[in-house]
Amino acid sequence: MNGRHLEALDEICSPSLAPKLRISFTQFRRAFPDWHQELLELVADDSTVVARFRCTGFTDNRITRMWGLEDRGPECSNSQETTPSSPNSVR
Repeated sequence: MNGRHLEALDEICSPSLAPKLRISFTQFRRAFPDWHQELLELVADDSTVVARFRCTGFTDNRITRMWGLEDRGPECSNSQETTPSSPNSVR
């Protein structure tokens, strides 16, 4: 996602998940133009994959106003986990 190749989602996600992620990633890019994801951990077991990412980026604080959050400056950092199951799952 760091390279902004959203078409890759069609290759790695289920047909129902890829369009949802494309919308989410596009919204994040709009709010954080230099958004970057760092893969921290990837665990796979049978048809389940869990990934832990650290996301960083700078914003003009539109997102803090939109979500009604306290403005703590232009830098934003977040760690998140995603748990996509099998390629045919709906999440």
